[in-house]
Amino acid sequence: MLLSEGIGHPTISRLVEEKIDELKVNIEGNQYKLMLLYHLLVDIDIEANYCLIDEMLTLVNIKALRSSTLLKMYYLLMFKCAKNSELESKLKLSIRSLARDLDDKKKKDEIQSGISKLSQKR
Repeated sequence: MLLSEGIGHPTISRLVEEKIDELKVNIEGNQYKLMLLYHLLVDIDIEANYCLIDEMLTLVNIKALRSSTLLKMYYLLMFKCAKNSELESKLKLSIRSLARDLDDKKKKDEIQSGISKLSQKR
């Protein structure tokens, strides 16, 4: 890790968190920006900021943005949590919940089957 990465990480995170707080004043008009900033925080440190996905999902109600978050969660499951079984379990649970929320007609078994197939391909 470079010195600049170590110094920049907390500073960038703090700036993003401050911007999120500003945007929360008008949630309806800032859902896209909020989603992007929450995703950025998760990318900066997935283990420390994973819980922010749930927070973001309580704020964002546009279906396309929620679907984008589902795709983000699949990406995280495939590429970012291979060595962290606790995070993997949390992601799988969140994926099941969000996929079900986005499509009530989708059966629980179908969702689980898709998650299992992805996990095996890693």
